[in-house]
Amino acid sequence: MTRYSYLDLINLCDNVHIPVNGQATGFDAERLVPLYLTESVESAIVGLLRPVIIEQLKIENDQSRELGREALWDIRVEEDQYRMLKSGRVGPSVHFARWCDTPGKRTEAMRELCERWRDTGLFDDVCGLRKWRNEQYAVYADPFGRHDYPDEGKEEREMNFVFQMERSACALFGVVTYGVHMSIYEERVDGEGKRELRVWVPTRAKTKQTFPGLLDNTVAGGIASGMGVFESLTKECMEEASLEAEVVKKYARAAGAVSYFYRTSKGWLQPEIEYVYDIAMPGDVDPRIFTPSPLDGEVESFELMKQDMVIEKLRAGAFKPNCGLVLIDLFVRLGYIVPDDEGDYMEITSRLHGRFRYEFWTEMSSTPQPSSPMALSKPSFLRKRKSQSLATTMPSAASYLSALSQADARARSHHHPHVRSPSSTPALSISSSLTASSDETAFNEDDDNTDGLSLPARPPTSEQVFSTVHTEFGHCADGRYRLTSAHVAGTEVPAHVEHDPPYYILFSTYISYLILICLGHVRDFVGKRFYPSAYTHLIPKDGYAPLNSDFDSFYTRRLKTRLDECFSQPTTGVAGRTIVLLDRASPDYNHTQYFTGNRTRALNISSYNYLGFAQARGGCADAVEESIKRYGISTCGTRLAGGTSDLHSIGEALVAKFVGMEDALISSMGFATNSTFIPALVGKGCLVISDELNHASIRFGVRLSGANVRMFKHNDMKSLESLLREVISQGQPKTHRPWKKILLIVEGLYSMEGTMVNLPAVMELKKKYKFYLFVDEAHSIGALGPNGRGVADYFGINPRSIDILMGTFTKSFGAAGGYIAGNKQLIDRMRLHGHAGAYAESMTPAVLTQVIASMASIMGLALPPMLPSSSATTLRLSSANSTSMEEEYSHPGPVPPTALPSWLTLPPALASGAEGSNRLRRLAFNSRYLHNGLDKLGFITYGHPSSPIVPLLLFNPGKMNMFHRMMKDRQTPIVVVVVAYPATPLVTSRVRFCVSAAHTKEDVDTVLRACDEIGDILDLKHGVKKSERWGVDEICERAVEIAGM
Repeated sequence: MTRYSYLDLINLCDNVHIPVNGQATGFDAERLVPLYLTESVESAIVGLLRPVIIEQLKIENDQSRELGREALWDIRVEEDQYRMLKSGRVGPSVHFARWCDTPGKRTEAMRELCERWRDTGLFDDVCGLRKWRNEQYAVYADPFGRHDYPDEGKEEREMNFVFQMERSACALFGVVTYGVHMSIYEERVDGEGKRELRVWVPTRAKTKQTFPGLLDNTVAGGIASGMGVFESLTKECMEEASLEAEVVKKYARAAGAVSYFYRTSKGWLQPEIEYVYDIAMPGDVDPRIFTPSPLDGEVESFELMKQDMVIEKLRAGAFKPNCGLVLIDLFVRLGYIVPDDEGDYMEITSRLHGRFRYEFWTEMSSTPQPSSPMALSKPSFLRKRKSQSLATTMPSAASYLSALSQADARARSHHHPHVRSPSSTPALSISSSLTASSDETAFNEDDDNTDGLSLPARPPTSEQVFSTVHTEFGHCADGRYRLTSAHVAGTEVPAHVEHDPPYYILFSTYISYLILICLGHVRDFVGKRFYPSAYTHLIPKDGYAPLNSDFDSFYTRRLKTRLDECFSQPTTGVAGRTIVLLDRASPDYNHTQYFTGNRTRALNISSYNYLGFAQARGGCADAVEESIKRYGISTCGTRLAGGTSDLHSIGEALVAKFVGMEDALISSMGFATNSTFIPALVGKGCLVISDELNHASIRFGVRLSGANVRMFKHNDMKSLESLLREVISQGQPKTHRPWKKILLIVEGLYSMEGTMVNLPAVMELKKKYKFYLFVDEAHSIGALGPNGRGVADYFGINPRSIDILMGTFTKSFGAAGGYIAGNKQLIDRMRLHGHAGAYAESMTPAVLTQVIASMASIMGLALPPMLPSSSATTLRLSSANSTSMEEEYSHPGPVPPTALPSWLTLPPALASGAEGSNRLRRLAFNSRYLHNGLDKLGFITYGHPSSPIVPLLLFNPGKMNMFHRMMKDRQTPIVVVVVAYPATPLVTSRVRFCVSAAHTKEDVDTVLRACDEIGDILDLKHGVKKSERWGVDEICERAVEIAGM
């Protein structure tokens, strides 16, 4: 491991080099142009411009003149004789035009310019959409002068402030930026009189845009325009380290400033001044008031680190470069770096506190110039050498981080040099740590947006600030693309209708399967006789029967294997708005598959992520991380044997309140929620009436229970009522005794069909025939209803009129497991008699925290103003027959903050419920838009228009692989789930789109356009006549209208 000297560490950060004797390479050979404020000979230089910026400013001037406006810039490309006579310097110069003569005018002009560059994609690596900070930084005529606040009442010559501009764009103009850093430390003297220093050192969050995971100063942050230095420090202390303002005001002491001139790996100029403060912890004061703790997610953790460890980490390059400067300054001030021990002492101290002299950067003279980016009032003769190790191996912080990233990539790829970046197309990279040459974060997305996934199609305005990563949760601020998920009272619930394709499609589908079956049998017949070694696993051997007979495994071997390209696609990373596919190939027709080493980021229309809570960053993820620190990974026990924690009790109470029931029970697995708790509800002598399309977990649970089971036609209320009359009148088989109980099990939203249960009609039958009702809301909870509380909320039905509600946390909450909710007596029995309570591991703390945080985000922690204080509203119970009755529906309302763990803190947008409500409405719009849009294009689709599950029928098995492949191979790759037999009937294979609130309107447009093109190629449009179909452009233009149909 390379160890850096203190001078090396300064060179990492203070890395702008002036050519010596005219010899320079790379960026150092660029001739930088000074940015003057005015044409006055006394005007200050406020920035430095690279040649590429000069050329762009010329273009801006030309465009302004074409539009009949005055040019903003006065660019002197020839030698400026006027200034030359005054200053003795020769070269081009740039200054603001005469009309732009006040701070206000310059600020407005710079705002328009920078936003235009952002919106058009110019200099994306600096001020692009992903880099935009939406924070104004002040620019001063003299960086080392008084930092006054903009005051329109003063004449400009009385002010040092000259304008303000977007923080991210400062590097384009080479203007000085400002920050404030503070170190909290304690000094002790041991028995031998030796001083011991300990410093609070934070670790930067891995989600930071710059230098993720490196060490930092105790508190550090930029100084926004209009804020004082100490005001900024106090703010950062509270937000970053949870330090009380009174403590900071009482004990923080100004300790000077450090300054440096940093140039990024892409050549952009970032001169900076960092104000330095200290808190020396007094020995007679409780040290706990100085103990920092993370709050806003900028920092992962804090550690009180001994001086030897700080120096070790510092020299190993583990600190953010400018924070290393601040620590070196601290060691100098406290006497831990002294001239007798440090040969570069004078060089170090002069470099830490140098003054910017822009004139040195604008010349390329034959006269030797100081090699330091910091020039004192006289060139320093002490700069006689530079660290050899740094000059040869690590000339910049960017190079250092790039070397670390490459080493990390090699380690993760097991030294296989052919393994490529996480994306087969550059625009889709999820981590610069695998390909990085930049000085940015390991979680950064590439600036290239050729696939349309990394950056939003509609750039945010300066007023719009998004807290999510676009690849995880799409940025969409247009309020038109929102709907409320609710049933319109008095309208019929759409019945499930299976549309048949033309006869030639059905015929070709059957023929296709028949050909595959015949070929499979022929291959088996020939293979067993001529290649017996390949069939040893299918025939008895040494007295052992084969685990799989050739007949039982025939479908898997001879049919499914040919379609495996579209099944079980391996992925990595977050299953959010986009997902990263691990590309694979097969040399033997899918009998074996291997990873190619490539990765492809694709638009994810396949994952159950209805509300977009599958995020690696954000308030919920931060809460989960905190729970792991407090609770660990597992509770290491079953619910009845030491595996119940306080989080389980909190989670169950929250779930009960959310679904509107008296009590709830949480299970660690969604499938097991049905399969292990249904046997506790019914047994011998009981009857279960089940929808024919109910999930396999329900069927499994019913079989385990030993109860009789009868099925009715999917969502057909006439079939259900006929069956009810029969079973009630006939009673149990043979004896005709009355049933002990009758339990009707339906799903709120059916996962393969996208249909919704006709709950109003079911409730009418329940009142008439007195059976118990079990509603499986695995897919509907969180995805339906104006409040996200499932199918009962969607129809405005009091959930307590339903006996048992079941749901899972996988689909809408970004977690795992499930729940059963009902009255307290029922739930208490389930805790004891359900198999999961005694035998299944309890839900882990991290998953519980995700459930609690996401559910609380939907409910909100503050009472919505539109609700009365009683939190009760009266809703109408709608029915399929357009009849209604008044029922008092008690809206669960927001969750009291006291009902959550005391340590769980949600960001304001989540805590208020505003973000949760926005996600619900985005999901409702996206669902209806995609479903209705596909219908208008002419496809055969199944399901309810409000369902986030949208099946599109493919029919022919050959089209399954082709559809999957053609979607994935587009310029904007799209990953889809293809479903076939036995999950569906043999001839109704389909692609199942799963819509998410994370998708933007433009994402749905992308899916519709892809389906339109591929549907024409594969002959999939059989829903309506060609004359009745809409064009895809018209559908995209009339999206709001179509979604509202």
